[in-house]
Amino acid sequence: MLKKVTVDRLSVVGDRFQGIDLGTFLSGCIALKGRGGAKYPYRDTYYFVDGSILQVAEIECVRAGKVKELRYEFNPSHAERNEVFGELYMQVLRLFSGVEPTRIDLAMDFELDMGQWRWFDSHARKRNIWYGLSGAVETVYFGSPQSDWRVRIYDKRKERQEAVEGVQEWQEGLTEVAATGETSEQEQSPWWRVEAQLRGNVARGWWFGPSHSFPRHFNPFDGITPDVSDKPFPELGVKERAMCHYLRSHPEAFSELAANTRSKYKKLLQGLSVLEAPVDLGQEYEQKKAHFVQEVRDWLALAYIG
Repeated sequence: MLKKVTVDRLSVVGDRFQGIDLGTFLSGCIALKGRGGAKYPYRDTYYFVDGSILQVAEIECVRAGKVKELRYEFNPSHAERNEVFGELYMQVLRLFSGVEPTRIDLAMDFELDMGQWRWFDSHARKRNIWYGLSGAVETVYFGSPQSDWRVRIYDKRKERQEAVEGVQEWQEGLTEVAATGETSEQEQSPWWRVEAQLRGNVARGWWFGPSHSFPRHFNPFDGITPDVSDKPFPELGVKERAMCHYLRSHPEAFSELAANTRSKYKKLLQGLSVLEAPVDLGQEYEQKKAHFVQEVRDWLALAYIG
């Protein structure tokens, strides 16, 4: 069921390594697409053909210790599809000294159709659901866009199909973007992605380890449980049975319940769904955590140690 795990986005900040001339690197980088402004405290943004960006901070902010001089955001999984992109990432990261992550997206891909599933979340946070024209679920978000810890569950196959296709020819003689290599049979199989987006202090805590403000055993997929059961809850009383059926179909109604009642039914529904859940996200993550850590370590190791 679990097809693949990847680090889908990585953002890092750090100082510029002494002796490195940024202007010389940029002027000779054939993957550089353009330059633009940036939101303070950054001054410039450099855009590369793969979609990654490099930002340079205002010098007075760097000298005051408010921000690191460089920030780079890229998708490590692109390196698997195109070796030119992998080389670009290595070159940019070698500009850095004393690098640390500020965003880490951990993705797990499943060969399962999750479009008709219901989801329960034991944490008190926002949930948004996006439906397609057919009425099937296409994307589910747990956590607000501003949150340092957000989980996204979505139909990756549909996203890929809707993406703009074609070859990006951005330099004569440069390797064109590699195709996915998927067969028609693969294109018909379900492909759903469950992705944890870790930012700021949560990203740093995940990477550097537990502290007084970060739990020792942190699982970014903890508390999220799929419910595919249609059992009528015969073991429950009439009132509880009716409430469970209603809350299954209308999870937004949880917000109308008192705190104790809300907690009661969340635990009840989650406990019932766990019994027949086709996938345990938390357990899948624990089994692949070492892979995620090693992939991030391999990328950060390219920067000079500060």
